[in-house]
Amino acid sequence: MRQSPIAIALIAVTSLSGAAQAQSPQFPACPPTIEVAQQFTGAAPEGWQVVPRPTDRRVADIRFQNGPSPTEPFIASTSGSGPGPSWSLHYEFPASLAAVHMVCIYANTAFSLVREVRGPLPPRASVTYDHVRFTVTLSYP
Repeated sequence: MRQSPIAIALIAVTSLSGAAQAQSPQFPACPPTIEVAQQFTGAAPEGWQVVPRPTDRRVADIRFQNGPSPTEPFIASTSGSGPGPSWSLHYEFPASLAAVHMVCIYANTAFSLVREVRGPLPPRASVTYDHVRFTVTLSYP
């Protein structure tokens, strides 16, 4: 059975579109958890006892900066959605931007992971916060 030229063209365009999406640049995934040893350095107030407890050090936020310094301001999101049990921050990265520092922020610790990501950068990225499942997801709309 012969396919029409229009059907063949449609298949070719669909294949190219899928290939372009598969090759679109993406940021690396944040490690889902980190191990941190914290130490109590003071004395407990009178009548109180210090007791270590296990804590969840899962990724709690993803942000972007122009430099690796903790005092460097975060790049502002271009828009957002919410409020509700799930909400998102949307970022745009112009083609002229050669690199950003991706910051993975973890719950229950003062530590974060920072990684320089060099271009080509994705043109857009969204960070979605699900406060029901306690997850943070990076996606590319």
